[in-house]
Amino acid sequence: MFPEVVVQNDSNVPHPTVPNDVHVLLSTVPPRFLTGLRYVRLTATTGFTRGQRRAKTPSRGRKVAFVHTAGLYFREQQNHPATIDLHLDKIFRGTPSWALRLSIIRRVTLAETLFHELGHHIHATSAPEHREPEDVAERWERRLFRRFMRQQYWYLMPLVYTLLLFSRVVRKMFRHMPRRLTKKPVQA
Repeated sequence: MFPEVVVQNDSNVPHPTVPNDVHVLLSTVPPRFLTGLRYVRLTATTGFTRGQRRAKTPSRGRKVAFVHTAGLYFREQQNHPATIDLHLDKIFRGTPSWALRLSIIRRVTLAETLFHELGHHIHATSAPEHREPEDVAERWERRLFRRFMRQQYWYLMPLVYTLLLFSRVVRKMFRHMPRRLTKKPVQA
């Protein structure tokens, strides 16, 4: 069953096609990993109640306030289905409004948080591991993001590989360069 994308407050959506972008991202995920996930809620931390603003979630041995997160995963419990909350104000913070018109920028920005939270769901339901949950979620985030890029933007992959190769060559050049050539000159 495909998860339902629910917009909590329309005024919080930075671009009208964001719910559709979430559908596109979820369509690249194998269906077996979406089993049990009922909702993906698009919210903003500005609409949190007092209790939600004070609530905390564990992360790498620390407690992090809900309002400081870009997204949250809630496991399935007795009367509540598994849900992912995406905090759009945190996800798109710092992204210029002109950039939001480009679907690739919107989707790549959303993908990081959505796939991370989906990694928590996969860890809880399909592929449990005895490691730090954040590490497992980050590993799934990378795997799902690569799959998304290969399926949706396959034509950009030669450019990406070329840029990666170029950056490695440049890094190697500067690593072997004498220090006095890389040091900034002192101005008098």
